[in-house]
Amino acid sequence: MIKPDKVILNQVKRRGDIIYGAQAMNKQMPPMLRRQSVDYDIFSRGNPKPAAVKMERRLDKSYGGDLFYVKPAQHPGTWKVMDKGQDGRMGTKDDFGIVDYSKKPRGIKTKKIGGINYVQLQEIRKDKKKSLKDKESKFRHEKDRGDLEIMKNQRRLKRMRII
Repeated sequence: MIKPDKVILNQVKRRGDIIYGAQAMNKQMPPMLRRQSVDYDIFSRGNPKPAAVKMERRLDKSYGGDLFYVKPAQHPGTWKVMDKGQDGRMGTKDDFGIVDYSKKPRGIKTKKIGGINYVQLQEIRKDKKKSLKDKESKFRHEKDRGDLEIMKNQRRLKRMRII
């Protein structure tokens, strides 16, 4: 069976896009500190909607069917590539997000790993701290606090030369 990760990473590498969020954090962490995450958050070099559509088509082609679709995300300007789930129908309860595409912000620091651009940990840390100060982001505060704790543990282990 084809893994969506391989298709997604090949497309990101080809387009020169940037992975952020949990996948970027996990890529820069030792395995023991990684957080479970199945979706990808990607900053598009260009317009996020066409990038999402292209990813959806590539995933459909790789899987040999019409198994994915694109829809606008909760945040304006962000587009989601969705898996149609077990029932194979769009817009039902079993659908789940595979990739979120957003416009690349200016001045974001990246790190190239295996030919793919990832947002640097310092940028992720800064973003998590900013989110914790924002009352409208309350729905993600628990996750952000957990991520900051993981990053703190990683720095502590580095200082102790365990990793």
